[in-house]
Amino acid sequence: RVQYRAIVTSAAVGAVTNGVAITGDGGDLTPTCTTCTTSTPLVTSNIKYGKTVNTTSPAKVGDVLTYTVQVDIADAPTVKTIELDDELGAGLDFVASLPSSAWPITGPVAGKLKATIPANTPVGSYKLVYTVKVLATAQGMLTNKVSMDYNPTGGANPPSCANSCATQTPLADPVVKISKKANTAGPVTVSATSPAIIQYTVTVKVENAALPAAQSQLVDNLGAGLSLVSGS
Repeated sequence: RVQYRAIVTSAAVGAVTNGVAITGDGGDLTPTCTTCTTSTPLVTSNIKYGKTVNTTSPAKVGDVLTYTVQVDIADAPTVKTIELDDELGAGLDFVASLPSSAWPITGPVAGKLKATIPANTPVGSYKLVYTVKVLATAQGMLTNKVSMDYNPTGGANPPSCANSCATQTPLADPVVKISKKANTAGPVTVSATSPAIIQYTVTVKVENAALPAAQSQLVDNLGAGLSLVSGS
C-alpha cells in the first residue's frame, strides 16, 4: 500500500481526478485494477447579485443618482476572475465610484461600466457603489442594468440575479414657466408723429426635463392699439 496527499490548487475546476497505471508486468501479463481512477467533486461558489437605486421618486435633469450593486458569494471562494458589466441607460452620465466599493470600477466604454471580481475572493457580501448624473438629453424612463459573465467561475453554478438586476427611475415631467415684462411702467404718450415704442421681453424657463419635440407653441397676442415693430 502506498499513501500520499495532494493539494487542491486554484487551477482545479469542477472535480479533481487521479488515476493509477501499472507499467511493466512484473511477471504478471494481465495485471488487474479494480479502482484505478478517482474523481472528487469540488465545492463550487454560489454567486448572487442584484442592483438598487437610492430613490423611487421621479428624477430631474441635473440630479445625481446613487446605484448599488450587491454581490453575495456563498459556499466557496471564487475560482477564477469574474467580469461584471453595468450598462448605463440613455441620459445618464457616470460621475464617480464611491469609496465603499469593493473593487475598482472602470469605464464607461460603449455605455458600460466594468468591474473585475478577483479569483479566490472569499465567501461574503460585497458592494459596488457609484453615482451618475441625469443629463438634459434624458427622456422617459432612466434604466440601468447589471450582468455577470459566469463562464470563468469554474463551477457548475452560474451567478444568478437576486431580486432585481435592472432599475427604472421615472423622469419628472417638464415644467414650463413663462413670464413677460415691458421696459416701461408707463404712462406713455400717444402721438401720430412720434409714437411711443414699448419693448416686451418674454422669458420661458423649462425645468425638470426637456420638452418632447414639437410639444409646445408660444403665442403672444398684441393688445388693441399695439402694432409690431418690423424687424424686432
